[in-house]
Amino acid sequence: MSVYKIVAKGLDEALYVGSTGKKLNNRRAKHTYDSRTLNSKVNTYIREHGGMDNFELVVIEGCPNLTKDELRQREEYYRKKLNPPLNTNRAFRTAEEIKQQIDEKNGRNLE
Repeated sequence: MSVYKIVAKGLDEALYVGSTGKKLNNRRAKHTYDSRTLNSKVNTYIREHGGMDNFELVVIEGCPNLTKDELRQREEYYRKKLNPPLNTNRAFRTAEEIKQQIDEKNGRNLE
């Protein structure tokens, strides 16, 4: 398990922050496939900039004994800290944040 960032080869600036419970080379293979087939912000960017061969996955933090939620919390920490431009969704939300979002979506005033 690890939290990683996608960077352009030769640069250190995080373009995207993610996490995986798999080996990093397996996650890279998934990003490679997705960048050819999906149209999310990160995948479109990778495709428009020559594909995954022009990018690297760099481990930010190894997280060998975390639960999935704990791993997502670490990912969210780095997403906020590094402010990568290609992340469009939060990695983790508390139960209270989810409830608040649902209430707002349904037009309920929480006060």
